[in-house]
Amino acid sequence: MLARSGADAGGVAALVAGSTVVAGADVIAVSVGVNDVKNLRSDAAWRAGLHDLLSEIVGAAPAARVFLLGLPPVDRLPALPRPLADLLGARGRRLDRIGAQVARDFAGVTRLEFTADELAAVQDPFASDGFHPGAALHEVFAREISALLTTSDLMKRPQPTRRAVR
Repeated sequence: MLARSGADAGGVAALVAGSTVVAGADVIAVSVGVNDVKNLRSDAAWRAGLHDLLSEIVGAAPAARVFLLGLPPVDRLPALPRPLADLLGARGRRLDRIGAQVARDFAGVTRLEFTADELAAVQDPFASDGFHPGAALHEVFAREISALLTTSDLMKRPQPTRRAVR
C-alpha cells in the first residue's frame, strides 16, 4: 500500500514517482480526490494531478490492471456539517466528472462509480472519524474489483524460469 493522509492527487503522484511499490503490482486500486475537494483545489489542478498520478502508475506498472474509484458523495460524509457538506458535495460531483474524463485518457484504467445508492446500501460505511471509508466499504470495493478481474489479468507477468537440478 502506498498512501499519505491528507495527500491530494498531485501529492500521491509524487509518492508514486518516488517509490518502487507499484512496479510489481498486478492490480492497483486508486482512491484519491476527497482531499482535492475539501482543500478547494482548482479544476485544472485536480485534472493535472490526477493525470500525473495515473501516468506515474501506468508508467511504473504497465502490465497492471488499474482501477480508479470515483469520488464518493462528499455530502454524505458524517464528519461534514451542513451547509459545508452540500457545498463540498456539489464540488465533489464536478471533480468526479473531470476524473471520469481523465480516466478515459488511459486505456489500462477502469473507473468505478461510487454512487449515493451504493453508499446507502452499506451498513457502517465510514471509519470512526466519519470521513474515511470503513472496513465494510473497502469490502464492497474489493468485491467490485474482484468481479471485474479475469485470470489473464493475474497471469500477465512472466513466471520465473526454473533451472533443472542435476
